[in-house]
Amino acid sequence: MPLENELRVLMTLGFGLLLILLRIQAPLFGVAEYLEARPYGRPTSLWRKLSWFLIGLALLVAIWFIVPDPADLFLVFGERSRVIVGGVAYAAIGCVVIAALVLIRARSIVFPPLAAYPAGILSAVGTAFLDEATFRGVLLGMLLAVGLEPLPAIVVQTLVYALATRTGADGGDVALLVLAVGVGLLGGWLTIESGGIAAAFFGHAVSLVALFLLTGGLMDTRPVPEAESFEDLGPSGWDEVDRRDSWPTGI
Repeated sequence: MPLENELRVLMTLGFGLLLILLRIQAPLFGVAEYLEARPYGRPTSLWRKLSWFLIGLALLVAIWFIVPDPADLFLVFGERSRVIVGGVAYAAIGCVVIAALVLIRARSIVFPPLAAYPAGILSAVGTAFLDEATFRGVLLGMLLAVGLEPLPAIVVQTLVYALATRTGADGGDVALLVLAVGVGLLGGWLTIESGGIAAAFFGHAVSLVALFLLTGGLMDTRPVPEAESFEDLGPSGWDEVDRRDSWPTGI
């Protein structure tokens, strides 16, 4: 292998590892966090939230220019018909599963206050994009490039994704761990089938937006006591939903 190609591979590997590390550290930026749905505290500044997305985007742009063909890492749209069909099917399945989970576990649906919509939706969409580009794009593409078969590669990136999102941490919601595994497996399969991350990104983004909307922005699907409702969560109800430590908007 020419030295130039070796350097490109090493640089891509390095930037890919930085993306995974960035995802692990997302709670420090107040984004993509969903393990602590009920506690409230000092809000994270908007610029700190935006810096997470900007750093991730910068790393992806660097990878885009380093690799000879971004399609090798699935950093492309993909085959149009498969993207449309797969993305819509993924989004529909995600919405149904999330709605069922919320109704079964939380027993009620409360929409977020209007002031929470811009940041919540943008955070959900941005998180979905970085997750898909990092795990179903860069990581999955590199696993296939080193010789793994599609199925083992999908499983490995799913496990790394579940660990990076901390859904398997002590005290975490098992339901969210199951959802994260489902996102990894379905997103990985759709990415390989369509040849790009667009279908997985669309389905993931719609699912995260649905989770944000159906849980009032808190994304807490754990059972609550009989006398407690979503409006009772937090120091003084939904009017202070934006005072929590972070926006819990990412699987």
